[in-house]
Amino acid sequence: MHCRPVAGTRSTMLCNVRRRSDSTLQIDLKGINPLPKRAGLDELRTRFKADHAVHLPGFLSPALLARARRYVERARFELTTHADLVPPAVNLTIVDPQLLSLFSFALNDSALTDFVREITECDPIGSWIGDFYRMDPGAGHRDTWHDDMDGNRMVAITINLSAGAFHGGNLWMREKATKRVLWTFHNGGDGDAVLFRLDERLEHWIEEVSGTTPKSAVAGWFQRRPAFWRELVMNKAEARASQEGNR
Repeated sequence: MHCRPVAGTRSTMLCNVRRRSDSTLQIDLKGINPLPKRAGLDELRTRFKADHAVHLPGFLSPALLARARRYVERARFELTTHADLVPPAVNLTIVDPQLLSLFSFALNDSALTDFVREITECDPIGSWIGDFYRMDPGAGHRDTWHDDMDGNRMVAITINLSAGAFHGGNLWMREKATKRVLWTFHNGGDGDAVLFRLDERLEHWIEEVSGTTPKSAVAGWFQRRPAFWRELVMNKAEARASQEGNR
């Protein structure tokens, strides 16, 4: 399970989800399949309350993961310095319009946002937004403890897109005031995801990647606004009106 316990933490709690079939779900090119049973939802909600996170193994279907990896292979990579963090975090941003479109539609599926709200008990979700990044071993790519809070984001999700097994790159969560580490987790399974709470009292960090294989992942947030589908309809209407006005 690639889970590293830390003394006095709950890290092993994240590892138990894979063994419970009624807790699993998967998104494919047509949506969520299957929806977790009630017992599974209750278990995930309990785990999220206790750990501020849940591990979702095999979250991406093989077909969806394969398509995402094809987009990553052909993508443009931009060295990104996150100057708003101290010290600044550094990674490669994966830039590909089709990759963004694929996940924008998949992760804004109303069945998925309803699922996220069901287990996290967050406010109504207007939309998911996200970025795609790569951390290369030995390239100086690093993260900094941060909370991702902006008054709009509520729940974060990270999804593994890596083409092979990578070393390091573990996700850590701790209490901001006391610096007490709650858990650390290696999200290295194909298409696996970790859903975790955003809160001013919590912060998270991704350790550097070692070895020879880079880590590629989705980093995104379920937020209150804007309303994704409403914005999509409005944008299409505006585009149609513009086209008609240019005739």
